[in-house]
Amino acid sequence: MFQFHKKDLPFNNRMKSFWKDNGYLVIEDFYSKEDCDNLKKRAQYLTGNFDQKSYQSIFDTNKEYHANDNYFLESGDKIRFFFEDKAFDENGNLTNDKELVINKIGHALHDLDNEFFNFSHRKDLDNIAKSIGVLCPLLLQSMYIFKQPRIGGEVVCHQDSTFLYTKPETAVGFWVALEDANIDNGCLWVASRAHKGPLRKLFTKKNNKMFKSIGIQFVQSDLTNKSKSRMLKNPINSLEELDVYTEPHYLQLKEGEEIQFVRFGYCRKDSQNQAIFTHK
Repeated sequence: MFQFHKKDLPFNNRMKSFWKDNGYLVIEDFYSKEDCDNLKKRAQYLTGNFDQKSYQSIFDTNKEYHANDNYFLESGDKIRFFFEDKAFDENGNLTNDKELVINKIGHALHDLDNEFFNFSHRKDLDNIAKSIGVLCPLLLQSMYIFKQPRIGGEVVCHQDSTFLYTKPETAVGFWVALEDANIDNGCLWVASRAHKGPLRKLFTKKNNKMFKSIGIQFVQSDLTNKSKSRMLKNPINSLEELDVYTEPHYLQLKEGEEIQFVRFGYCRKDSQNQAIFTHK
């Protein structure tokens, strides 16, 4: 996997060419260890001060309990906490300390919390977004993902524009490893060149209910021409089913490294790693 370094910035033609061809880009040491540690401490503080009895919302990309959960749907301008599947027993009690069963915090950390604001509202991020063609970059959503060990479901392959849809499609994600992430503990998986393919699913809201459209009209002509992709390192479950002229890559990132991506898929295994995930 080809990687760039923060010292290679400002964004150059080699970066732009790699981004255009592959749909993702890795920048080593974009954030300092101090930056990452400060954000982890802030997340611990927010979690410690969250009253889990106030609301119990489950986030699971397979079962999608949250799809019609107002606590989730109305979190775009708030800081809210979402639990792993099986975080609660049949009596509604936590199965472990809350710090070990929270899936993520979202989705307006970048605007409402000073530490996350400073982490996200950076001139160098703005410059990168403009360099890849985002004319007027706006921070839309942020989340802090915990990657808890021994609990939680698989994060299935997906495309971000399924959930964050614009016309034309302009959603770009910035993913930062706050701790070293590798294939054994829950690293990011991306489908190289998938950004050149169609959008395959779309969430829409009607009458305050969420619906997922599958095989939407502008997808169908492409589905007749798909070819099996080459799999690396025996990807687990959903990546084995990804047969849409792409090559999945696992990204083993060091603490502080940043990756940008569009329309990606990633899966996880038992992990103790944490990540900040910001859409721009």
